[in-house]
Amino acid sequence: MGLQQFPEKLVGGKMHRFKFANVLVAFSMIFAVLSVPNQAYAEEGPLSVTGNREVGQVLQLQDTNAWDSAPEIQWLRDFQPIPGANSTSYQLQAKDYLRSVTVRAVGESGGVAKVRFSLPIARTAKGTFDGTRGEQPVGVYSNFWHTCVAQIGGSAQCIGRNRYGEIGNGTIEAAYNPNPKPETVKDLDGVVSLSTSDRSSCAALEDGTVKCWGIQLFSDGIEQAILSPELVEGVEDAIMLGQGGTHNCALLAGGAISCWGANFGGQLGDGTQIERINAIEVENISGVVDVSLTSGTTCVLTYDGSVRCWGYNYNGELGNGTTENASTPSYMTSLFPAIKVAGGGNHMCSLTITRTVKCWGSNYEYQSGFASLQNVLEPRTVEGLYNIKDLIVGGSKSCVIKSDGTLWCWGGGPLGDGSSPQEPGKSEPVQISGTGDIQQIYAGLSGMFVVTTQGATKGWGFGPGVGTGTDEEVLVPSPTVLNRWQTRKSVPVVAGDPRVGSILLANSGLWDSGVSLSYQWLSDGVEIESATDDRYLVSNEVAGTRLSLKVEASKVGFLTHFTESAPTQMVTGGKISAPTSLTVIGAAKFGESLSAAPYFWDPTVTLDYAWQREGSSSVLGRSQNYVVAVADVGKRIRLTLRATKLGHDTVTLITPYSSKITLRSFASPPIPSITGTMKVGKTVTGVTGVWLENPNVSYQWLLDGKPISKATKATLKIPTSAKNRKLSIRVTATKPGYVSVSKTSGVKKVS
Repeated sequence: MGLQQFPEKLVGGKMHRFKFANVLVAFSMIFAVLSVPNQAYAEEGPLSVTGNREVGQVLQLQDTNAWDSAPEIQWLRDFQPIPGANSTSYQLQAKDYLRSVTVRAVGESGGVAKVRFSLPIARTAKGTFDGTRGEQPVGVYSNFWHTCVAQIGGSAQCIGRNRYGEIGNGTIEAAYNPNPKPETVKDLDGVVSLSTSDRSSCAALEDGTVKCWGIQLFSDGIEQAILSPELVEGVEDAIMLGQGGTHNCALLAGGAISCWGANFGGQLGDGTQIERINAIEVENISGVVDVSLTSGTTCVLTYDGSVRCWGYNYNGELGNGTTENASTPSYMTSLFPAIKVAGGGNHMCSLTITRTVKCWGSNYEYQSGFASLQNVLEPRTVEGLYNIKDLIVGGSKSCVIKSDGTLWCWGGGPLGDGSSPQEPGKSEPVQISGTGDIQQIYAGLSGMFVVTTQGATKGWGFGPGVGTGTDEEVLVPSPTVLNRWQTRKSVPVVAGDPRVGSILLANSGLWDSGVSLSYQWLSDGVEIESATDDRYLVSNEVAGTRLSLKVEASKVGFLTHFTESAPTQMVTGGKISAPTSLTVIGAAKFGESLSAAPYFWDPTVTLDYAWQREGSSSVLGRSQNYVVAVADVGKRIRLTLRATKLGHDTVTLITPYSSKITLRSFASPPIPSITGTMKVGKTVTGVTGVWLENPNVSYQWLLDGKPISKATKATLKIPTSAKNRKLSIRVTATKPGYVSVSKTSGVKKVS
């Protein structure tokens, strides 16, 4: 598509002004977010997810019982399937930092096939992990002339033409020569999402605002070149962005849509054709989970699988059987329920619940998947596509990822199969080889990009937007690693014994010349303070954890790259703070409580107590305290204490044996007494008094201090022989573990 030349004029030392031109540039972006419920499905609502939105935390899908049988689960990052994330729970990864995560369920409920999405888990927080960890870039956004990438740490870089300030580095190039190296966008941090059009770029930020740079529309119908990011008024809580040829839309955290820019076809959805400088929220739209823009059309997917479209319809982009524009949203009932909707330059496609694909709109290069070059005014199924996992559309091409992970494309080239832009488009899907294992995939106006699960960034297509930074006519016919976006040659390796006191060495691997490396040692993924050398003396503080090394590689003109070694084995050899000896407090007597002398142990240390008798391996007790038993009398006792902690050497402390355990004495034995009349023939009673230990007692009556035969009860009938003699009683107390004791009452004279 040709571009109108614009005269240059510097304004205020910052902006260049150009006469407005109605140039429609094909571009689309797929979005991923979640939403408030669509009122049409309020009785069901979106899927419910619990959990903390921090890296390392686990999200849990709650309402799987509402289905006839277990539904098919897929977690999505920026509305692209996360490889292997197919269970009801998902642990947020470093790659999710600042991204939006969604979960999708497909199955039957009440015998009806349905698809449902969860509410937004937007702008994932760092949590306890370093937000710059992981592979990069995490998002590639491209059109013909320039490409921007979102880095996992929240910054952005762009490469390609900079005639209108679209690179965002604060400068402008007079000619069409593409910028040969990536440039960091000025004054931009916390990037959540990016979008690019022919002459501008925009970013949604962590605080929910949106900033744009490059060509921007102003109230007098004049366009200005903004050389560094400036705030877009009217946008709050943005999660994802998309740019068509001349209009922009932001998907908000609550599931609403705000749009601004050109409105010649009603693509802003406000019921008019009046262009908007500031963003305006589209009315009567809620519960949006995915948005896609063509050059002049906007379509959304809501959490229940409904698709609504509005805007420019010259090529049948609205799929309603006409070519009449529409300035307000209308339902596409033939697609319900859909799993995804995606837009190219002037055509749209949708992934259906049956895992087939329907397309409509422009078909001049067979991008809608039909052998006829005529436009397709209503959604039609693309033949030969089944078991489709994901859908990607951009420019004049359409692509799918099948369930086996292979990539297939059709439409205008270069598709990635070695074809050139001069060759006719292809109406039947062809397999694209050499992509590697796809983690994320992005389609631009004339190029495509994948980030593999191994961290490589590959691209193919035509024009400076492919990101090679060479010249305007560059052709990359098949997937090629884009080293401009990545400098890593090797993953670092840690050498040495992970034991406290030993030294670990970093083998950082092979890197390009001119690369500067810096290091950060990690303990269970958390940075170790001041451990920033290529070697590390293993400290006691990291015992019981696994160590890894994060390497930051930087080179002028290239993206800063972070890569991390595999974790070591658990660090051992830690030293537990312990006393040099162990002491037992308490008397070596039956009934006494023995205890280990107090010590302030680290609460993470596990203590195991073992009380034992001399000559026996049996353990008498396993607590800090032990009460001496009867069976211990005459024996000696000792205490063994073992202190353990993960990754630390065990500390064993043993006390000497105690002295032999002795019997206990009765406390304050009472003196017995005699009650009754002291006359021959009368019965008297011996009173023992109060014994605190409740012992067993026996009695012996005495006459003049000598035992009376068979007089061993508490009572006695005074015999005749006792007349005028002295009577007393002796009480003997016995109890296991106690020394027996006898006490005699005072004497009384019998009359």
